[in-house]
Amino acid sequence: MERQVQLKGTSEADSNADAQVELFDNGVSLGFVPVSGGVWEKNVSGLEEGAHSFIAKTADGTTVSDPWALQVERALVGVENFDSLPDTMISVGQSIVTPMMVITFLEGEGNVAVKPVGELPLPGKIARQVLHLHIGYYGWEPKPPGQTISMKLGGSCSKVSFWYRGTNEGDHQISFYNVAGLLLGTIGLLSSTGTGAESTFSAVGIREIVFKTARADWFLVDTFTFE
Repeated sequence: MERQVQLKGTSEADSNADAQVELFDNGVSLGFVPVSGGVWEKNVSGLEEGAHSFIAKTADGTTVSDPWALQVERALVGVENFDSLPDTMISVGQSIVTPMMVITFLEGEGNVAVKPVGELPLPGKIARQVLHLHIGYYGWEPKPPGQTISMKLGGSCSKVSFWYRGTNEGDHQISFYNVAGLLLGTIGLLSSTGTGAESTFSAVGIREIVFKTARADWFLVDTFTFE
């Protein structure tokens, strides 16, 4: 899908029959646009990802509009189920790169891994290769501290759903952020020791997901759907 935007504004320069304004995007000229009835407009297409700042100047450069800021983001649509990845185990400071996200182990003890589901797969939900948090923890006391896992998405979406199983604790938290790092919302995970459960979160411009477990708890996560 081509990224485009319609720019429209007013100008007092219309007293001149040849009145025009010059448009700029991040300081680069987009050309001149005629003013008619005190109004000008232009469709700008082919916008690249990232920040844009548009301004309009009268042809003689004496009047400059306030800037209009726009952030162009790539839409992320699809499913990440980790099945394309080999067995991989990471510790703090390391990452796993998937087709749709970069998973980074930010803080905590133990390991995070992409490995087979093991027993009792749930086809289409939790199956084949899955993400293991606190892999290898079998319940000894005292429980080690929780883990913080960042998932930076390869684009923005407005809805995320995923499946999980094996949570013994009921106070793990999942937070969602936009491209500027602003918190969009937080949800909790239910205890799901025997069966799988699905979580869903919706907001405009989701770009990062952060899993923050309360304490050690080996559980599985799989089948992220982005819309």
